Amino acid sequence: MSSSSPGAASSPHAGFFAVENVDTLSDAALYELLLSEYPDWLRAARQARVLG
Repeated sequence: MSSSSPGAASSPHAGFFAVENVDTLSDAALYELLLSEYPDWLRAARQARVLG
């Protein structure tokens, strides 16, 4: 698979985090983990001209 989309290498589409026990994780904590990298990703995507 080729990476022809602009900024594909510099602004990945997904991040990963470890959760020891998802059953003990509150919805609020999960939401925070899911969105914690979004501002940095958004900034990088704009700089790579992936987003306007």
